[in-house]
Amino acid sequence: MNIDKGYSSFVLKLMLVCTILILGSSIIFSFNSGYKMLNLNGSENNSSNDSNKLIDTLYSYVTYGRDLEPMYYFLKYKELTNDNFDELEKAKYAFQFVTEDDIFDKTDSSFKIAGNKYRSFIKEIFGESSEYVTDTSFVLYINKIFQNSIVNISYNQTQDYFLVERINGYSKDNNLQMFYTYYDGYNVNNEEDLINISEKVIFTEPIYTKDLNKMDSLNVYKDIRHTKLLDKIDNPSNALIDNFSIDDYLDNANTITYTFKKGSNGKYYFYKSVMEL
Repeated sequence: MNIDKGYSSFVLKLMLVCTILILGSSIIFSFNSGYKMLNLNGSENNSSNDSNKLIDTLYSYVTYGRDLEPMYYFLKYKELTNDNFDELEKAKYAFQFVTEDDIFDKTDSSFKIAGNKYRSFIKEIFGESSEYVTDTSFVLYINKIFQNSIVNISYNQTQDYFLVERINGYSKDNNLQMFYTYYDGYNVNNEEDLINISEKVIFTEPIYTKDLNKMDSLNVYKDIRHTKLLDKIDNPSNALIDNFSIDDYLDNANTITYTFKKGSNGKYYFYKSVMEL
């Protein structure tokens, strides 16, 4: 049987193209099958959602309590490390993990948390080696379990539980805060297993008239000791006070960097914080 040479040539070319496509697909498949996106904890992930969630979680560790009570321990010092961090302050920040499921013997004015449970919260932020001196009580402003309340937290060593007792409610006189912050991004140092989160911060000082009926001026500072003045606003209006923000001072605001280090278990813990000043 005679076969048309043109047709034969076409078939050969078609077979060659198919072969190339198959080989190319195999190479691409082989490459892709070996590619895995990793999140910041080192686990496999096909998106950046887990990485963003981790950053949000770490940032919440150091900013807990600012919406109700100025827990600004991190903003008081030029440099803090896990070793020189006050243990009572560690216990305060650990309260952010407490949920209804963790408490027992709840009344209208108090509840209890198992000692090992509460200590695990401290370790969640500051690492497995973190210790807590349990013979000292502390006062904390909270906005969970007991809404907008001041509580006293003490430890019962005999029965190993923390007792949380409501002292009274809490409310602010106005919307002005003693400091204002702005999240300024993060970077990851994979070689040293570090995550750095940056934050801008300014501090305010209201100056009132002698009769305390009106705010005479509002001073804005770069530092908590009020030595580096950024701005002085005379006769600030109520609208300005209620809507005051850090936005107009970002270029000159102070910068604090929070550093978290990965532990042997793959989790990140607070390592240190450094203030620009």
